[in-house]
Amino acid sequence: DPGQAVGQFLLSCVAGVGASSAAGLRWEADRGRLRLWRHYGYQDAVVTDIRPVLDPEDLVYLESAEARSGVSLKPAPKSDRCRDFVRRNGDWLARLDAQAIVPLVGRGGFYGLAVWGPRLLGGNYDDDELDLLATAAQMCTQALENLVFHQAGGALETPEPTEGAVEPQEAP
Repeated sequence: DPGQAVGQFLLSCVAGVGASSAAGLRWEADRGRLRLWRHYGYQDAVVTDIRPVLDPEDLVYLESAEARSGVSLKPAPKSDRCRDFVRRNGDWLARLDAQAIVPLVGRGGFYGLAVWGPRLLGGNYDDDELDLLATAAQMCTQALENLVFHQAGGALETPEPTEGAVEPQEAP
């Protein structure tokens, strides 16, 4: 299911970049907001009620090539578009102690957003780590698109995606 695909994406990247936490937020287009999908390293009380509403400008930014390549939020972003996104969404990004973001964007549009917390050994996310996160996000998005395609063609109703914390023992 899509929640498990996002959970595996988070788990594989947490170890690869040394992140202390990560969250996958899925896009609910009918409500114009993000909703928690899966998370790692956060207490449930911190992430349970995070449901940010995104402005049209936010979606345009998150679907841009700049954002899809991964964005480090610490130190402060260099581009005006990213600074504007952070300014509009600062409250929930601060709750997640967001240090990097990578949108999940594919042929079907915007699926959601991956948010990465601080690195275990300190330091900022550099270009190599952002490249790894962006590449993994592209693979995750392809898996999500395959799941959506197969569910639409083979099932009468789409099952509810898995939500909540993801634990390392879920990895194959």
